[in-house]
Amino acid sequence: MTANTQTATGMDGQPSNLPSPDELAGRLVESMTAAMDLYAVYVGEQLGLYRTLHEQGPASSEELAARTGMHERYAREWLDHQAITGMLTFDGAGEPAEKRDYALPSSYESVLINPESCLFVASLGRMLTAKVSQAPSLLSAYRTGSGVGWSTFGDDMRSAQSDFNSPLLGRYDLVCAFECIHDLSDPVGLLTSMRMLAKPDGRVIVIDGRCAEDFGAVGDLLERYFYGLSIMVCLPDGMSHQPSAGNGTVMRPSTLGAYAREAGFALAEVLPL
Repeated sequence: MTANTQTATGMDGQPSNLPSPDELAGRLVESMTAAMDLYAVYVGEQLGLYRTLHEQGPASSEELAARTGMHERYAREWLDHQAITGMLTFDGAGEPAEKRDYALPSSYESVLINPESCLFVASLGRMLTAKVSQAPSLLSAYRTGSGVGWSTFGDDMRSAQSDFNSPLLGRYDLVCAFECIHDLSDPVGLLTSMRMLAKPDGRVIVIDGRCAEDFGAVGDLLERYFYGLSIMVCLPDGMSHQPSAGNGTVMRPSTLGAYAREAGFALAEVLPL
């Protein structure tokens, strides 16, 4: 047997569950308001405004501007918008606008700052902005039948998609990088991704050339070999993508340890191999 599903229609033959003109107008105004909320999230994420409020505490517009290097008038308007839209709290309602203190609720860190949280959606601001930036190209594609490649949308779209999906990944017991960290322009970025791919009790292993602990005036054969590779291959490769850490082949344990700490690892152990 098959079910017979019918949709009720009005006098003009249209589905009766369509919004009225008033409802449609209201919905579009709400959509516009929500889109501007996402743009404000984009500003807050890109300029580090949420992060500094989370890490350094409440701030007036003058203090936030000084912390982040932005113009005070724009900081003030952004803070007022965020308070009005319910994303920041504030006190000093009777004070002049530039003297009010604004705070990010601690629970909002999972939504606006921490990309490892399953609630993190600040990346949607980047995604929307990247899409809108290509509106002329999209219109041209609609007219001509051509396309707009994924790479055209830029790094904001790529990183937004990655951050939005990362909490959904299946994680691994073991994540490895073999003989590559020293070549990369962004070793901290890769180590951060590796940490996110590992389960809470998982392990990340980096296998790379065992350099001396410290720089010496005259190195042994292996040290000379590493530096030879570095000046001819590894450093030029790493420098071909900017900005670059410019590490080169010689990555001493202290250097890798610093990269690991910056990537959020609590412990970096050198194995006796």
